Amino acid sequence: MVLAAFREAAPDAVELTEIALRIETALDRSTDGERFVTGLLAQVSDAGHLVVLNQGHPAPLLVTTDGRAELIEPSVSLPPFGLTALAGADPQQEGVTRSTLHAGDRILFYTDGLSEARDGTGRFYPVAERAGPLFAEGRPETALRRLRADVAAFTGSAPNDDSALLLLEFGPGNPA
Repeated sequence: MVLAAFREAAPDAVELTEIALRIETALDRSTDGERFVTGLLAQVSDAGHLVVLNQGHPAPLLVTTDGRAELIEPSVSLPPFGLTALAGADPQQEGVTRSTLHAGDRILFYTDGLSEARDGTGRFYPVAERAGPLFAEGRPETALRRLRADVAAFTGSAPNDDSALLLLEFGPGNPA
């Protein structure tokens, strides 16, 4: 339902908040009010303007060409889709983060299976601290393999939760 609402709204939406509203409306119309989903909407222009609207999802990690790694966290946290109205939040006014990307900058989008992976003492995987240096060089595919290996070394075992990883490298005018 969320994906269908996204696919319907995205081609015509000017702002990410319009897509968020359509997702909220679809959830409100089609569920009992007790269902929700975390989500993150992101848009990158050819000029490197990054817009992120985060509704309860782990914050993406920006790794710049100079090696800086920082989580792209909103100044105001929005609840997951389906809970926005209950929380009195307004995606039109809150939760949007804007940044500028430069050639070679990378953004890691991931699910909580990564950020909630734990070591033997119960400590969560520190995404910004450990993943940032892994993305400093090499092809994106290689960087993701290094990340998976690092998580396994950190936890000391195979993953006990699913995780999805998407690593994008910005290149002006490059649709890939």
